[in-house]
Amino acid sequence: FQKNVEAKGVAFYVEMKDVDVKYIVGDELRISQILVNFLSNAQKFTEKGEIRVTFRQLQKENGKVSLMFRVHDTGKGMDAKFISRIFKPFEQESQDITKQYGGSGLGMSITDRLVHLMGGEIVIDSMLGKGSDFSIYLTLPIAEVSEIETEQEDETGTDFTFNGCHILMAEDNEINAMIAIEILQEMGASVNLAENGQEAVDIFADHDEGYYDFILMDVQMPAHLAVMIQK
Repeated sequence: FQKNVEAKGVAFYVEMKDVDVKYIVGDELRISQILVNFLSNAQKFTEKGEIRVTFRQLQKENGKVSLMFRVHDTGKGMDAKFISRIFKPFEQESQDITKQYGGSGLGMSITDRLVHLMGGEIVIDSMLGKGSDFSIYLTLPIAEVSEIETEQEDETGTDFTFNGCHILMAEDNEINAMIAIEILQEMGASVNLAENGQEAVDIFADHDEGYYDFILMDVQMPAHLAVMIQK
């Protein structure tokens, strides 16, 4: 996010506080998805000031560690009444917000469910015109170093790479698309995103035959997209 945030003239910081545990046991992808959602909203609603991501270790006990992940911004903030219903599906603060910034209102609901499935909680502190703090509190097992070393040994020796691959991805979930694109680009792929089946068909038709190495899409998709892929 740093490049896009700073391009708006907003400062971007990432800080670690009191962290001495190197490895934990948890769902790396889902934790990343939660942070991506909070950061996406912070970037969307912050026009000046700063966005600050803080990772803080709270305490260690009985082989587990308590952690706080916080995304702070100096954006538009939220009304207290909206905060009380922010985790309900399809909730947006107002029609004006939807028109100006887009989004389905599902991101926060999904994030809330993910955090609770991990046994954690989300705390929100926000004030209109001042900004917002989204804090996630999780308690996770501390991983043994020997377990990590074994996993790293198992992963060595692979020469698979996406370098030079062109991928067309049909995905209408903003969070899922952002995570997938980030992962694929880190692996060397070039990704074009379509937000629906028809857009995927149009993008595919605009490129030469054989241009795309892969097409990624949901299992449930419009019939005409499935027919196009079969051909």
